[in-house]
Amino acid sequence: MKGFMNRNSSREGVYTDETVHHCTTCGRCWEITKLKSRSLTSGYFFYTDFPTYGKQKKTCGQCKGENLVLRKNTGMPFWEIQKS
Repeated sequence: MKGFMNRNSSREGVYTDETVHHCTTCGRCWEITKLKSRSLTSGYFFYTDFPTYGKQKKTCGQCKGENLVLRKNTGMPFWEIQKS
C-alpha cells in the first residue's frame, strides 16, 4: 500500500504543475476546468495562497476581460465563463 500512495502523491504534483497556471497580472494561481454537475460548464478556480514555483505563466481570463460570473454553490468559488 505504501508504494501505491507514493505513486499517487508524485503524480498529483505533476498534474498540478500541468493544470494550474500563475497569472503575472493579478498574481493569483488559476486553473480552467469544466464542472460535470453543471452540464460541463467551463470556468475558473482561483487560488490566492498557492505556490507559484513550477507553474506556467499565463494571464487569467479575468485579467483578459472575459465575462465571468461567480457561482458559490460548488463548495469552492467557481467563476463560470459566460458566453456572449
